[in-house]
Amino acid sequence: MASILDEYEDSQNTRQSAQQHSRLSTANIGITHSGFVNVRLEEEKPIFNKQRIDFTPPEKINHLAVCSNQLCMSLGKDTLLRIDLAKPDQPNQIELGRKDESKVHKLFLDPTGSHLLISLSTSECLYLNRNTQKVRSLSRWRGHLIESVGWNKLLGSETNTGPILVGTSQGIIFEAEISATEGSLFNTNPDQYFRQVHSLEEDGKPAPVCCLEVERGLENKYFIIATTRKAPVPVCG
Repeated sequence: MASILDEYEDSQNTRQSAQQHSRLSTANIGITHSGFVNVRLEEEKPIFNKQRIDFTPPEKINHLAVCSNQLCMSLGKDTLLRIDLAKPDQPNQIELGRKDESKVHKLFLDPTGSHLLISLSTSECLYLNRNTQKVRSLSRWRGHLIESVGWNKLLGSETNTGPILVGTSQGIIFEAEISATEGSLFNTNPDQYFRQVHSLEEDGKPAPVCCLEVERGLENKYFIIATTRKAPVPVCG
């Protein structure tokens, strides 16, 4: 069975052939006077491309996230591998150092590639900044199995996520903020706050929040899509 990438490449090749044929046809018959302009006459830039790299993971890849040239993957039980795709020959390996039976449940990487959230099977969450080697525990998040994260595309920076939304397996949506700075003597936690803002149910039971997307609309209002296993749920705020 062909992979998604193979199917995408086939569709790109078919489209390129069609575009070449269209350009030849236009050159032969000239531009019509219908007033219609075909915006696809110019070649479309592909959204991504596939290329082979010389890399053999030392352990089984369990989870993978990539954004802004930063690739993060979970290997084996408690190993993280970070690769700057601008320097693919300089991988960075980090050990979580867990002594219990916890496993990586999911990885979440923000649009800038700076903030990595590591959801563990033991209902804990860890944080790793792009510019550090230190994995930090998010104490306020303990007791919640994180299923989704809605990143802040406008207010986030390399050192601060800005307000973000976090969805759990129990249908709860939290608002949170994480800072990579060490903070004061009395506040060294990276998680600035963690408060519940909404909850989802299906058939009278908590519905896991499978996906969260946050976008800003008109009049500085935010539009949120929270997806459960059955349907998307729009929320305006």
